[in-house]
Amino acid sequence: MRSVKIVKTVLFILIFALLFAGFNFFIQPVWTYLNNYNTIHGFYEEPRDTIETLFLGSSYMINGVTPTELYDEYGLSAYNLATEQQPLMASYYWLLEAYKYQPGSLKTVVLDVSMLRRDPPLSAYRKAFDDMHFSRTKYEAVRAYTEDLHEAVMTLFPAFSYHSRWSSLEQADFEKAKYEPALYLRGYDFNTERYFDAVPLGGIAIPEYVPDEDEKPDELEKKALDYFDRLAYFCRDNGIRLVLIKTPIIGSWPSSSHNAVKLLADTCGLEFYDFNYLPYLDQMGYNHAADSQDNAHMNYYGAHKLTMWLGEFLTEECGAADVRGDERYAFLSDESAEYAATVREQLRMENITDPCDYITEFKKRGYTVLIAVRDEASVNLTKAQRRELSRLGLTELSDLEYGDCYAAVMKNGTIILEERKANEELSAEETSGDGAPPLELFGVLAGDVPYEMTSGGANFGDTVSIKIDGEEYAPDERGLNIVVYNNTTGEVECTALFDTFASPTRECGDIEAQLREALDDGVSPDELTDNLNRLYTYNSRCESERKDAAD
Repeated sequence: MRSVKIVKTVLFILIFALLFAGFNFFIQPVWTYLNNYNTIHGFYEEPRDTIETLFLGSSYMINGVTPTELYDEYGLSAYNLATEQQPLMASYYWLLEAYKYQPGSLKTVVLDVSMLRRDPPLSAYRKAFDDMHFSRTKYEAVRAYTEDLHEAVMTLFPAFSYHSRWSSLEQADFEKAKYEPALYLRGYDFNTERYFDAVPLGGIAIPEYVPDEDEKPDELEKKALDYFDRLAYFCRDNGIRLVLIKTPIIGSWPSSSHNAVKLLADTCGLEFYDFNYLPYLDQMGYNHAADSQDNAHMNYYGAHKLTMWLGEFLTEECGAADVRGDERYAFLSDESAEYAATVREQLRMENITDPCDYITEFKKRGYTVLIAVRDEASVNLTKAQRRELSRLGLTELSDLEYGDCYAAVMKNGTIILEERKANEELSAEETSGDGAPPLELFGVLAGDVPYEMTSGGANFGDTVSIKIDGEEYAPDERGLNIVVYNNTTGEVECTALFDTFASPTRECGDIEAQLREALDDGVSPDELTDNLNRLYTYNSRCESERKDAAD
């Protein structure tokens, strides 16, 4: 009888533990912003003793280094284990955690020093530690950032900390049970947005180029310094080379901060490479207007440049091994292929400048292309483009006139639906009043997924919408708004905007390369498109500032 009670008690404890663990799992937020979820979960899927270089730091590092390209170009095995606002304490404990899994391979740690200047809010610690596997390291990390036992328990067990979230759980919270991290990113957060597109030209900072050595060093944050020392000692004691860098955040990293970190690095006998100043700014080839996404974080084009600099440095200065061809690293080849199919494919599509070429890409690839016009899209469509659109079967688009509404659906190269509402047919009353109602189309995509499309010229509400299964995907700007739907996966593959009112083509994603090509072809600055001229003007200002700094 006593044994039956023991069995029942043990079963009750086991069932309770399983239910509690499940509740912990679902109630904890999915930190997807800046790739945190992918980063940490992906790290634990890395084969043991295969990571040679580890990147640590805050979101500047997340957006600054793409390890898959280190493998593609140099054959290096690296992982970006940075997290949003990662405190130095978190960098230290993540180094300890990484070393538990990679003790036989880890040789170099590259740390972005941004967080030496401040201690971030509690949420940054939670985002850094929530998804760390439960272990003595996690327990020590949690106790290190809070002496309050109650708060420590709440952090170690999300059910206590996030119990009030049950009423606001979203689909992502339940889908994470089957979610597979994007291993091919290896911790990198891919982004191609440009700060240059979001602010006036005068609002983009110009590099100082040369730090003022006489500027008084900043006082670095006390707790950050403590954990920096621990991290540095751990690297030294375990034969790991520690390299300090500062990613470019032009205008937000003064000489006083540079001098403070330089003094710390010299005191500790460490290397410090500051990409806000010469010569590293030049060596990297950084252009703040084109390579930053928000005045601080690099976009892909900036990350590619820094990654290539680091690849050469790690190979030549740190002796990092080229593991291509080694069977133990075959998984990196697989990740590289997926990276090419996703990231590089998106970059290729963003660098297609002609709308006809863009639409043609998806004619026979198992895709549905949805097109809708906002405001005006006819003025700069060329005769050649109109002929090509007609050849593609988009006859109404080839005949588009000023202010017309237009929407179409093309599946596997076949026109499913195409309608145009002519601006010239508007009555004088409609033109002078609130305008006529826009063009609206409805239908069903592969898998019985519903879509809704709206196109409104200037006199039809100046609006656009392309909703798939209730979610908006239209870029919502003047011109041709295009959404590409993958019939096989049931997901939106990409979106694009071509402002054919302003120009027959759009600028490519790599606007810096496009400017160089135009100038090499003999195009004068006053003949450049508005955006290319803005970048040319910014570059001229930088050159003038650089001459002043040299003097």
